[in-house]
Amino acid sequence: LRKHSNTHSDRILRGEISPCAATAAPSREALGMLWRSIIHCGGRLSMEKNALMERLAPFMWDERICVGLKVFEELGLLSLGFDGENISLCCAESGKVNLEDSEILKSLG
Repeated sequence: LRKHSNTHSDRILRGEISPCAATAAPSREALGMLWRSIIHCGGRLSMEKNALMERLAPFMWDERICVGLKVFEELGLLSLGFDGENISLCCAESGKVNLEDSEILKSLG
């Protein structure tokens, strides 16, 4: 089982990320697994939020998945859309990035 909170994950997807227990930064390893899962799914997904999170990373808390997606968006690795119910994402053509450049991760410590 994994912890689930629509309230926190929705706020994160809208860009309202604040340092708190619910938005603890995912580990570098978890971000790597999340990224590989996105690539394994073809790099382009659009589906209901909970279904997408379960498909991408059933091993992670929803809030951390959302933080990871926002970090990837911030670093230019993907474009991300959220309409309140559905998430759409598309990987960019960019190469490697340095996770330490992420202001989101810096703010979450």
